[in-house]
This record gives sequence, structure tokens and C-alpha cells, in this order.
Amino acid sequence: YIDSLDLRSFLYGGVNVTGFRLPIHKMAFSKMESTFTEAFMRISVGSAFFMTDAALASDGLKLIHQALSDLVKPPSSRNVLRTLTSASFYGNGSREVKCWRQPPVPWTYGSRIRESLLKTVVSGFTGPLALDANGVRVGYQLDLMHLEYRTPLRKVGTWTRKAGVATSLPHPQPEMLSLDANRTRVVTTILENPFVMIRCPKDGTPCNGNDRFEGYCVDLLKLIAAKIHFDYVIELVADASYGARLPDGTWNGMMGELLSGKADMAIASMTITEIRERYVDFSKPFMQLGTSIMIKKPEKEKGGVFSFKVCPLLICVIASGFINPLSNGVWLAIIGCFIGVSIVLFLVGRFSPYEWASGAAKSSDKAKPAFSIANTVWFALGALMQQGSDIYPKSISGRIVGTAWWFFTLIIISSYTANLAAFLTIERMEIPVNSADDLLKQSEIQYGIIANGSTEEFFKNSNVTVYSKMWNYMKDAQPSVFVKTTQEGVDRVRQSKRKYAFLLDSTFNEYHNQRKPCNTMMVGRNLDVKGYGIATPRNSDLRAAINIAVLELNEVGDLLRLYQKWWYEKGQCAADSGKETTTSALTLSNVSGIFHILIAGLILAMITALIDFLVKRKLRHRKKIKVSV
Repeated sequence: YIDSLDLRSFLYGGVNVTGFRLPIHKMAFSKMESTFTEAFMRISVGSAFFMTDAALASDGLKLIHQALSDLVKPPSSRNVLRTLTSASFYGNGSREVKCWRQPPVPWTYGSRIRESLLKTVVSGFTGPLALDANGVRVGYQLDLMHLEYRTPLRKVGTWTRKAGVATSLPHPQPEMLSLDANRTRVVTTILENPFVMIRCPKDGTPCNGNDRFEGYCVDLLKLIAAKIHFDYVIELVADASYGARLPDGTWNGMMGELLSGKADMAIASMTITEIRERYVDFSKPFMQLGTSIMIKKPEKEKGGVFSFKVCPLLICVIASGFINPLSNGVWLAIIGCFIGVSIVLFLVGRFSPYEWASGAAKSSDKAKPAFSIANTVWFALGALMQQGSDIYPKSISGRIVGTAWWFFTLIIISSYTANLAAFLTIERMEIPVNSADDLLKQSEIQYGIIANGSTEEFFKNSNVTVYSKMWNYMKDAQPSVFVKTTQEGVDRVRQSKRKYAFLLDSTFNEYHNQRKPCNTMMVGRNLDVKGYGIATPRNSDLRAAINIAVLELNEVGDLLRLYQKWWYEKGQCAADSGKETTTSALTLSNVSGIFHILIAGLILAMITALIDFLVKRKLRHRKKIKVSV
């Protein structure tokens, strides 16, 4: 089938194409071609090419034909032919094969035909055709075809199930990395916790050589040097800068030292950017990160019955500790049910004669119902507050109302108490912003970045509307929101009384959140995706070796181990890291069932009261008739 593809356009495109081909048996194909191809072309049937699927279909049909032919040969041919040509050839006492039977009834000759297929071997268009015990084809061969620059499609090998691939193509050899072992490399870096830090003994011992440094990058450099075998000396960059392009076209910082030949390698928290990649070579990223938002942690608040908040609808102050366990919708529904129960109970008291005050008939005063408006409200309120009252319903309808209301209040109070306990014990924080959009939409919290860094380039050159608006705000903000170092930005967040947010790399955000006084936190998702890499001058002999070493360290988990060591094992803060823990307020859907029960109880009570009233009136009418008679 690959022979039918027009691959001439790939000959000069620099593309290598490799694929497998099921070879067509030349003798069988020639015979078929002389017999059928001319006729097929004349009547415009199919394609001029003999497709692989057509060859496989033909070979499969040939195998089935041969297997059936062998099956009907003497001496069993007479019985087999009689069965196959009869109307009830399905056998086993059935005129059909019912696959849905449990257990299914097999066809009498199914196993015999399968055995014949497994034993049959034929020669088809695609070579010898034979099946193993599982019905899988064996003994066939695939051709390995290859096309490359200025070389047409050709056979370069074969594949079989036993031997696998056998090819004449040259096997790629691992790149031989040769380094100048007699040369000590100069590694430039910059002090930035926890990547590179000064380590000096407290006893006053002088700090000299590479031993005066520690940190993530220092440990990473040791691992790489041990893998590719070179000596090095660590030097701090003179101007304490990562490297930015100056107006005259030169570079400062570590980039400048690489370009000037003063350093052979730069290892630090240096972001791989497009402009830097134009002048130096970067290794594979040894750390993935993104721009994130740091804010000062809000004060943790414990819910309490004496905490207050302004009610915007009623323009009042309410005890939010009581309100929070249930949502506003539930509270409104409870108030509505309270009013509804009071009204229904009042009507039941009016309709049912059993609810009228006893002994009223003996006095000169008219009889009065026990459940007046005031009494019904008091009864409903007492039940809601899990208290009693001095009156109780005496009629069946009144007791149905009371039972439904008591059950309703039981579930509501139990749910409220359980959720209130959680609200009173769990600490919560209200985070003022949670994304770049939140920062842009508010005006109380300022936000800034490190000046002349990769984060500034990101915002300055971004085509995203939110980020470009943020850049316009930052460059015009007064006082300036830019800082010179990461530590300066972190200190500004801690001292700003929650009025400043710092946009920095997520790695530094996570690190400083684990340092005392543990009052900062990262909010939201990263704004972008980037990586830190090891920089070398153009065409350095170290580049390929460093790439391989970084990939190996990542695969075996050493990079993750270093990250855990310097970020969390040496952290100074508790494990909760300021993450918010909340309990969701119960919504109306959570407790809708008890409302349905209450409504059903009220309806049943009204119906019962009406029946009670009608029956009583009828009996009274009969009594009057008897008296008059």
C-alpha cells in the first residue's frame, strides 16, 4: 500500500519516512495481474494499484475455501455435504444457532471447521498463510521501507515475529562527549536564597573556595560535575545582576560575563528567555515554574457568636456567628415556615371545636379558641427554640400540625447545631485577591515586580489584555511599586499591612512562605510557564554534556530531592502554609426534604380540620332538628 503513495515531494524536503510493507508474492501477483487487471481497468473498477487490504481479503478467502474443501473430502464428505446443504444444518437439535442462550448451543461443525482452518496452509498474494493454535497468522514477513533526502523509497530491512527488525540502516551511536579535563571552569552565579547562599562557620573560620557556598544550585553543580567530570571554581557576579541588555547593545550581569569570556557557565535561578537564548546556550530546564502572586496572610478568624457584620439588605448589624451555619435562603425559608405554621394552627383552632376553651359555654361569655394569634405564634416559637409552651393542640388536625412542626424543628436544630460547632471551631481566612483579574479590578492593594528582570519583560511584552493593563498600572504607580531584589519585595509585602502584592517566580514564593515569620502566602494559579536553565557560551563543549546530566538527574529523582531539601525540609513554618479551611453553609437543597414534610403536614392538618368542622356542623344540625321536633 505504501507503494501507491506519491512520495516524490518528500525527496527534497529533508523528511525521513520509514514504514512497514506487507510484501506481495510476485508469482501470484503476476498471474492475477494478467488475468484480471486489464478487465478491471477497462470497466473502471477500483484502483490500478493492488491494495494490501485487497490482497489480505483474497488470501483469507483462499484459506477458508481450502479449509472447507479439505473438510468435504472423503470419507466424511457425504455426511458433511448432506448436513451443509440441508435446511437444518445447524445441528444439536436446533434449526438455528441461538447465541443468546445460556449456555449457548454451539454449531455441530463449528469446531471441525476451526480445526480445518488451523491445519490448512496456503500460498497467497502476501506469502505463506498459516495460523497458530490461537488463530493468529504465523510465518509471514514485513518489509521495512525507507525514504530520505534525495533517495527514493526503498527496502532497507525486514521484520518477523521471531527475529524482529533486521535493517541495513546505520544505527545511531551515542554522542561522544569530550571535555578538556585539564581546564578548571569558572562558574558565575548570584546570591539568591535558597539557590546560592554564603555558608561561613560561626566560630570565625575564614570562608574560602567553593566551600563558602551552599544551596540548591551548589548541590546541583556538584552532581553535574560528578557526572561529566570537570573541575570548577564558583565566582559571584560583580554587579549582582542576572543580565539585561543595555542600550548600547552590551550585556551586564552573568550574561555579560558569559559573552565576555570571563565565565564558562552560569548557574542560578536564571530564566530561559527568547532574548537571552539569542546570545547564549541554555541547558534543558532543571526547574519548571511560573509567575505567581504573593500577599500577606490575612488574620485567621474563629467564628463566634459575638462576631458581627453589616447586613446590607436590612442596613443593620447582626450576629454573624449565628447566621453563618445556614445560608440566607434557608433562613428565609425557616421564617416563612414559621409564619405559615402559625397561620395554619390559628385556622385549625378556629375550625376545630376541640380547640375552643373548655368551660366557656358555662359562663356568660362567648367561647374563645385556645389558639389565638398570640398563642399560635408562641407555640410555634417555643417548638422552634426547643422549648415548651403552656398550651397544646387537642384536636387531631392540630396535633398533626404540631407533630410536623416538631419534626421540622428537630432536623433544623440538629443540622444547625452540627454546622455551628464547625463554624465556631474551624479557623478561616478571607483572602482579598485570588488572581490577576482580582488585582486589576481593585484599587486598595498595590502590586509590583522586580525591575529589569524576566518578569518585567513578561508583562511589558504580553499581548494578554489583563497583563498589559497591569503593566500600565505598575509603570505609572506612585510611589513606585518596583523593587530591586526578591528579598526587598518580600519585606515590602510583610510590612505593607496587606496593601501590597508581589509578583514573583513561584519558586521564590514557595520558599519565602516557608520562612519566618510565616506571614506570607501564594494565591491563585501561575500567570505563565517558564523554566530555569544553566547558561553556557555559544558552542561550548559543556552544553551537550550538561543537557544529558540534567535529564539523567531528573529521571532518577535527584532534582525533586534537592527541591524538597531546600524548600521544605529546611522550612521554618508549619505544614498548613496558610491554606484556607472552611465549612460550606447548608443550602436549601440540603434540607429541602424536611420542608416537604412540613408542607405535607400542614395540608393534611387543614384537610382534617375541614372534615372535622363539617362533621361537627352536621351533627349539630341534626341535634337541632331533633330538639325542634
